[in-house]
Amino acid sequence: MSAETPGTPGTPEAPGANADGGFGSALVDVYVAPREGFAKLLRLRAFWLPLGLLVALNVAFTAWWVPRADVRGMMRAQLEEQGMWDRFDAEQRARILDQQEKGFHYVAWPGAVLGAPIGVVLLSGFFLFVYRFFYGSDVVFRDCLVVTSCTFLATGLLHTPAIVATLLLKDDWTLNPQQALQASPATLFEPGSLHPALSTLFAGLDLFLLWMLFLLSTGFGVAAKRSTGSAAWGVVVPYALVLAGFVGLRLLISATA
Repeated sequence: MSAETPGTPGTPEAPGANADGGFGSALVDVYVAPREGFAKLLRLRAFWLPLGLLVALNVAFTAWWVPRADVRGMMRAQLEEQGMWDRFDAEQRARILDQQEKGFHYVAWPGAVLGAPIGVVLLSGFFLFVYRFFYGSDVVFRDCLVVTSCTFLATGLLHTPAIVATLLLKDDWTLNPQQALQASPATLFEPGSLHPALSTLFAGLDLFLLWMLFLLSTGFGVAAKRSTGSAAWGVVVPYALVLAGFVGLRLLISATA
C-alpha cells in the first residue's frame, strides 16, 4: 500500500506548519492565485484562525454600527419594502417598531458572535455531503471547514470595509448593512421601482456573492482534486435553487398582498 504524498489536502500536518509561508501568505494568495492559496491553506489545515478572525471582524463591525443604527427607521423601511407597512394601523405600527427595537440588541450581538461559526459548520457539513456523495472524492470535514471559513474571511476583509465606507458616505443609518452596498444589476434601476421578486433575484447576483461562489468552487476544486469548473456545479446549483426559492417566496407574498 503506497503512502500519501506529504502535504496533499487531507494529509495530517503539524498545526502552524510554515512550509508555505504561513497562514497570512496563503490567504493573500487566495486573492491573486486562488488555487495555489487554497492548496496552501488545506495543507496548513487551520480553520480555527480564519474562523476566529471572521468572528472578530463581525464583532468589530457590530460594535461600530449598532450605536449609529436607526433601528426604527430601518425596520420601517424593511416593512415598506416587503409591502407590509400599509397593512397595519398606527397603533400596530408603533407596537411592531417598539418590539423590533427592544429585540434588536438581543439579535445583533449573538449574531455577530455565533453567526459565522454556525454558518461555517452548517455549510461545511452540506458541502461534505455534496463532494463525498456526488463527486466521490476523499474530502473530509476539516477540509470543508478550511475552505468555507477562509472564503468567508477573504470576502469579508474586503466587503466589510466597503460597507463601512458606503454607510459613512450615504450617512443614512436606516439602511440594512447587507443592502447598503449594492454591486448588482439593481443599481441600474431607481430605488423602489423593481418588483420585490426581481429585487431579490438581482440581490442574489451581487458581485461579492458571485466572487464568494467562485472562491468556494476553487477551494473545493482543490480539496476534491477537481477543476474549478467541475467543482462549481456543487456550489452554484444549490445556490441557484436557494435563490429561486427566495424569488418564488417573494412572488407568493406579492400575490397574496
